[in-house]
Amino acid sequence: MTTLETWGGRSTFQYEGEPTFSGAQYAALVSQFQGQTVSAGPSRDNPQSISVGQWLKDNVTKTAIASYVCPILVHHGLAEKRKDKILFKQKG
Repeated sequence: MTTLETWGGRSTFQYEGEPTFSGAQYAALVSQFQGQTVSAGPSRDNPQSISVGQWLKDNVTKTAIASYVCPILVHHGLAEKRKDKILFKQKG
């Protein structure tokens, strides 16, 4: 079990394995934003239009999970936190 801080750093959460969506969705998220710096979009009701939160809302679940998914992406080395934004690393 891994313990991480939420994106805003106000609390912690525990998870085991990968985010709670399919491997194909996980790969699509990383591919969508590869090489870009975007908002994490952790707002529960109104994430920014070009953000991880909005992408998750449109493609995975209406439940706001960006506050958890973004730290997991950073933990796995797929992205970096840049203040309130997330930088997705280039593949390869």
